[in-house]
Amino acid sequence: MKKLLLTISTLTITFTSTIIGEILMPKKVSAYCVYNRSNTTITAVQLPLSEGSFKAVIQPGNKSPDGCCPWDEPTCVAGGKLDKEAKTPFLIYKGDIDEYIRSLRVNDAVTGRRLIKKINSDLEPSIQNILSTPGIPTIKSEIAENIYSLLGKYNIPKEQALGVVQTYNGGIVFYNGSVPLGCWIGPCKGQDINRNGTRGILR
Repeated sequence: MKKLLLTISTLTITFTSTIIGEILMPKKVSAYCVYNRSNTTITAVQLPLSEGSFKAVIQPGNKSPDGCCPWDEPTCVAGGKLDKEAKTPFLIYKGDIDEYIRSLRVNDAVTGRRLIKKINSDLEPSIQNILSTPGIPTIKSEIAENIYSLLGKYNIPKEQALGVVQTYNGGIVFYNGSVPLGCWIGPCKGQDINRNGTRGILR
């Protein structure tokens, strides 16, 4: 099942990016886990947006229900060697904002694709800034602010924004009620700081 999810996730991102004209990532991102260790529900949304992008509403104390394929699963991350240094950004919102995300798809498929293409075009400079920065450092506040402000124009509630975070392919997005963090093995002690205090990918 995890192999199937991994394959579907990878192929979907490649397909939608090519057909809809969205931003192609430097490497295909095919595995990620989001853990919510806070007392509130959160919504995690992968960038760039597409019908196949990762999106999950995660209850307190739970992890992402679908597409969760952590680094220590032997069937994940291309055997742990080929694509684990890819990375992807996530938006983290407080509460369940699924209805706002679904509203972007509208009833007409063609119109929905055009809208998603327009949104991703607006977001492209910010996303490319994140992806072109070496490693997975903390995302600059002005970049996060710009992303949430742009999405706010499409009625995605900026006031519920908790942060923009990036993680490795096969890594962790971790939220404990403070700020979202990304690392290789959680629970993250800080951005790109693993639970054992090391940084980056375990080799």
